[in-house]
Amino acid sequence: MAVLWVLISKKPEAPLATSYAPQPLHQETAAAPVHAGELQKFNVKAAIPFDWWTMFHSPQINSLIERAFKANPTIQSGQAALRRLQQNVIAQEGFFLSHPRCQLFAIPC
Repeated sequence: MAVLWVLISKKPEAPLATSYAPQPLHQETAAAPVHAGELQKFNVKAAIPFDWWTMFHSPQINSLIERAFKANPTIQSGQAALRRLQQNVIAQEGFFLSHPRCQLFAIPC
């Protein structure tokens, strides 16, 4: 039993990856003769701001994220809300499975 515990509890070594892809990625895109089709350069060392979604300049996205942060100010509250919603889905599926028509004809309702 102790050998099994050692095998299960041994933490695997981290991969020696230095990037997201096995081969180096291109440092820039190709330009295209379309609106906003100019050449773009990738900077993998650039800092990404905390509120990165504001870079889209979309009031709808900003509003959605703001409402989400107000409703779920911590990771734990967000996870709790997600668990609650998942349980609601499971409960609703159970309601339909117990419906007599579904049992009689063995069809998804």
